Amino acid sequence: MNIISNHRVWFYVRRIIEFSVVLVIVLYVIREMSMNTEDFYKLELENVTKNDLIQKKCCGPLEPPPFSLGTDYLNIPFTQDENELHAEIKNLVEKQLNNPETLMRVKDDPKLLDTIKLTKDGFLEFPSILDNTKIARFKYDSQPEGTVGRKVALIHIMHWNGNFDSYNEVISYIRESLLPISTLIQVPAGRGLNPGKDSPEDYESVSPNIGKTILRTQEDVQDIQLMAKYLKEKLGYEEVGLFTYSIGSLRGVLASIGNPELFNFAVFHMVADSFSDAVMDGIGTQDIAEKIGDNINRDLLDTMWATISPGRYVDHFNNLPAKTRIVQAHYDFVFGFKNIEDFNAMVFKKRPDIELVEEKVGHSTFGRFPMSIKVLLKDIEFIYENTKMKEESRAKLFTFFDQQK
Repeated sequence: MNIISNHRVWFYVRRIIEFSVVLVIVLYVIREMSMNTEDFYKLELENVTKNDLIQKKCCGPLEPPPFSLGTDYLNIPFTQDENELHAEIKNLVEKQLNNPETLMRVKDDPKLLDTIKLTKDGFLEFPSILDNTKIARFKYDSQPEGTVGRKVALIHIMHWNGNFDSYNEVISYIRESLLPISTLIQVPAGRGLNPGKDSPEDYESVSPNIGKTILRTQEDVQDIQLMAKYLKEKLGYEEVGLFTYSIGSLRGVLASIGNPELFNFAVFHMVADSFSDAVMDGIGTQDIAEKIGDNINRDLLDTMWATISPGRYVDHFNNLPAKTRIVQAHYDFVFGFKNIEDFNAMVFKKRPDIELVEEKVGHSTFGRFPMSIKVLLKDIEFIYENTKMKEESRAKLFTFFDQQK
């Protein structure tokens, strides 16, 4: 009798839990459907403010560094002659936009691959390409044993100030359950693992120092490319892909454009046309925009940061992987609505084959449950369909779900 009673109790407990979960999801969906643009803006602003408070709690009052044109980071000799200086900058920008490989392509030097070492805690490390004083790190986990023999690797590029621990937890769970694929998580050279928890905010990647911001982007791009070369040439991977968020998508797009043969597929989350518009007009970088202020003519800023603006490379969009999926946030107050719309229009015109979708979420709220689950499942399905991972038995689950639609 006791066993029967216990079974009944657990039966009702499970039913209550299941009902509660369904109720939470339904209420969340109803809430999402009832939200308007102003509600999303407040929610985005709340998230940005919360992150700022976490930063201050961790590392004390933090302010961006002072404004600097940063021409020394670009090997442009500074001159008091403004016309001469602007001419030098314009020449550099035009050279790179016309031929991205000049500054966005890692050198074809086999010796660089020999600098990469695997640490005891599972990181592939090497001196960063453009700044050997900093160490580039990629957390590496190979495909779980017993899965499909094809070797496919996925490089994850985090958003600005992204926490490694959070990414690693989710990626590990997905790798061990739905998508048994080799994964790497890039930690930008010289940056702490978890900004806001164990290290200061990443004012190296996004900074009021204009030239430094450009150099750090080029540095990350080439480090990512070198890792892809290492995976293919040293570890024997047949396919390498990119899985990116926000500023990570900027780096992923530029890495693909500068060295297209290295990447077979990509999933980019949130990509904007203009870097300067995102920094100066978005709600996530207001402190940096204030430091820049009127210290530089906006046209000159747009010109300099064009070199790290994905939309400025529209003529090279054919270099993006043949299999590419782009997911945009409909309520993106960090990048700006027009910034997103302009980039989408370029993709539709230049690469109509790319799978481009827009989800009704905000930029900083993109990863919220349950929307994050929906997006992630579609991402996984895309990877199964467009890589050799389709040979893995779990790929049949997604085929089955599609057949039921």
